[in-house]
Amino acid sequence: MLVVCKARHAKARALGHEVLAWLKARGLGARLCEAGDAAIGAEGSGPSRCVIVLGGDGTILGVARRFAFSGVPIFGINFGRVGFLTSADPANWQERLECALAPDTPVRSCLALRWRLVRSGRRVTEGVAINDVVVGRGALARLVGFRVTLDGCRMGILRCDGIVCCTPVGSSGYSASAGGPILHPGMDAIGLTPICPCPGSVSPLVLPGRVSCAVGITASAEAWLTVDGQEGQLLAGGDEVALTGAPDGVRFLGGVRFFERLRVRGFALDAEDCGKGGPGEARREGE
Repeated sequence: MLVVCKARHAKARALGHEVLAWLKARGLGARLCEAGDAAIGAEGSGPSRCVIVLGGDGTILGVARRFAFSGVPIFGINFGRVGFLTSADPANWQERLECALAPDTPVRSCLALRWRLVRSGRRVTEGVAINDVVVGRGALARLVGFRVTLDGCRMGILRCDGIVCCTPVGSSGYSASAGGPILHPGMDAIGLTPICPCPGSVSPLVLPGRVSCAVGITASAEAWLTVDGQEGQLLAGGDEVALTGAPDGVRFLGGVRFFERLRVRGFALDAEDCGKGGPGEARREGE
């Protein structure tokens, strides 16, 4: 097993040593490393292997990309603000981890996105996203024209600040902030959400998971490609970002109480909270 701690976080690393000792006391071999370590990888996977991540959603996303399509499940202990992808907190990690490592604990398989950047008809680079792929405007605050093609059908040019293409796992992130729907993580679907679209433009879409989506940049525009909010690349006019959903892209250890998590993480208000502010305020109070 692998225990990954949030980079340069003393409390996460201290708990990581506790987790390591807890695992070894149960006869489970494990090693400890820090997020961002070049040695992190999916070398040799098996049914008993898992990665325990001590960090927030950002740390989990970075680790999950390293283990994408490996079959190695991830278990998260929250050291972030929201922790939507985590299964435990520092206060209850032993109980939750013991349940997660039980032989009959289910492993959740979730959709990821495979993307590639095409320039002048040639593939420049490619990768995988766990949460989302965003094609957005550059430094200037102005609308950009994006050519959208779905399964080979040219949908036309969408004028907006950008387009978020997300997985169900990532739908509660940037896409939701831009007005997109929140998708259940078990769905085989892709969300396509325009960011600040020109009035009268297309509404957010929920697409089949196997759809081929391409977002092209008009000739004179400057834009950026961003993957999971962590990896970025400057795009040139005429570039095209193509993507599609890929099943079993990432696995998480243990079941998920999705609707309870929505409530706890502040995506809904209890009746007695009405009038105190929106979901964003509720979320801040719970952090």
